[in-house]
Amino acid sequence: MRQFAISARHRNDDGSMPPIGRRDELLSQFATINTYPESVGSDQLFAPGVTMELPSTDLEPTQILMSIDDEDIAWPYIMRLVKTIPVRILDVESGRELGAS
Repeated sequence: MRQFAISARHRNDDGSMPPIGRRDELLSQFATINTYPESVGSDQLFAPGVTMELPSTDLEPTQILMSIDDEDIAWPYIMRLVKTIPVRILDVESGRELGAS
């Protein structure tokens, strides 16, 4: 199973990672691209071909872990994610970045 780290597209001036957004705002943004928690208050999100883990104690997460469950349907979803939400996606294994600008 391939894993990716989702973070904000741009870095702070000091190089640190800013929050991707407020948790409630992120859930609303993810809902526009068919991504939902398993249940209300859950830290695990499900989307076509992927599963995401939000940090449970962080109201403004700087990273989200994403795992690919089905390669065939995950990649179109990931491309839509990068176009819809201002994030970069780092392949944890290879170090390759998607959505960086």
